[in-house]
Amino acid sequence: MDRYFGALLIPAGLLGTLGVAAAAAAAHGSFPPSLQSAALIMLVHAGPILALALVAPREILWLIASLLLTLGALLFGIEVSLSAILGAPPLPLAAPMGGWCLMLGWLTLAGLGVHQSLKRSV
Repeated sequence: MDRYFGALLIPAGLLGTLGVAAAAAAAHGSFPPSLQSAALIMLVHAGPILALALVAPREILWLIASLLLTLGALLFGIEVSLSAILGAPPLPLAAPMGGWCLMLGWLTLAGLGVHQSLKRSV
């Protein structure tokens, strides 16, 4: 399972890179404000995905939470970025699906936190 967590370093690095690029394009170009939103989503999620890759317990639910956050940030961030750059969404359902993945990923992490705290208090 370690190799799966290690593989999360790739999308974490890509999200960070794409987030910086989108932020720079939004600041210096004449793109819609949604490009800044895409940059924010990608940058905000790159760090937690990196942290999960490095320190999360090597258990399946932690991997699922990590993958949901990764998939969600990639789907949402790339779709919103492309939509801002191209003027129309190339994959119209990618952003909402990405948003759902992000919410499910964060809820999974919250559930894991509750489980960990109950496990320790017993």
